[in-house]
Amino acid sequence: MIGSTSFGLSAAALLLSAVNLSAASADAPVADAMEKMDRAAVRALLQRKADINAPQVDGMTALHWAAYQDDLESVVRVVRRGGQTEARRLNGDGGHAQAAPLPRSRWLQIMRSADMRAALFANAVVLVEGPSDFAALSIWWPKSQTALRVGSPDDLNLVLLEVEGEAGFDTTTKYLDSFAIPWAIVCDGKAIAPTRANALIRRLASTDTADAPPATATFDRWRTWWEARGVYTLARASDDEIERFFEQHDPKTWEAAKRQERGRSKPRKAVAFAEATACPAAADWIYAQIISRVRT
Repeated sequence: MIGSTSFGLSAAALLLSAVNLSAASADAPVADAMEKMDRAAVRALLQRKADINAPQVDGMTALHWAAYQDDLESVVRVVRRGGQTEARRLNGDGGHAQAAPLPRSRWLQIMRSADMRAALFANAVVLVEGPSDFAALSIWWPKSQTALRVGSPDDLNLVLLEVEGEAGFDTTTKYLDSFAIPWAIVCDGKAIAPTRANALIRRLASTDTADAPPATATFDRWRTWWEARGVYTLARASDDEIERFFEQHDPKTWEAAKRQERGRSKPRKAVAFAEATACPAAADWIYAQIISRVRT
């Protein structure tokens, strides 16, 4: 949940440093121990200042193995000790890939994102479901009334990050929590709809549901409950997506944006609409609420 935090992870600065993969070597004890999931050996090697980035003969490093094993605790430990996050794809050219292709590790995929690595320097991160949400809020918030009073997202080092659907919220929030980075979510109505047994509760396993409304509660009641937990929506009903909000907010401008970008993607239409409109009061309110949580 988004809130004040001490972001003093000096090791996080190492994440964006340019570290080239060294020549493959058979002397890679940390990678060997991580491959065997021997955490005690990994800790002992790190205490002895063993080379955390030394690759095995096929290029696999300790960080590759931690991510491959979906071992978030070890991923965090390795990264904090300076493990490089420039994760190569090991396909046809790599020894392991030739023997048995590696599955797509969720942590490895996250760390390959430049946006996700950059988020480690943020005061807070706002996660959105898709490109249309990202496009509209990226344009609206810098010109909002709240931004005029207290600063834009850039001024406040508030990063907006698209997670490509509600399924991405769980993995990404776990990653941010591991580095003590505060976060908030802006989602469509479907993610918090009681009629869908509340998909976001299933996605965010850490959410305390002790005082959650019953499944029969209204959408407005569920929305208020989520707002207290740093999850916001522009939706007014459980089946609303952001395009529905565009239509409700300014029907004429939305129709003009669709005509202007006829045959093009939804994000292009969202950009045209957001550029042609002032920041809506509802979007401005969400921005103000997120800033308030950051500063609390």
